Amino acid sequence: MQDREESNRPQRRSALVARELAKLDIDIASISEVRFADQGSLTEHGAGYTLYWSGKGKDERRQPGVGFMIENSIANKLQNLLPLQDNQFATLISVSR
Repeated sequence: MQDREESNRPQRRSALVARELAKLDIDIASISEVRFADQGSLTEHGAGYTLYWSGKGKDERRQPGVGFMIENSIANKLQNLLPLQDNQFATLISVSR
């Protein structure tokens, strides 16, 4: 999902993906080829989705990974249902065939 500097593609591919998910009325989607460093989230307010990812450190070679885009109203509920603190984690699994 991360664009190369020399690419002529839009820098905010997550916004494009979020808009397409909204058109299709999809609540949760796993996104492959996410190459963002560290762990984090990015909220696309206009389309109403939040991208969550976990990747290698900034100094490590970026490997393709998986992220999840979750519709914001669901993401907000999950944050209230799963009040994770310190070293607690929730695990989401994406399976395709």
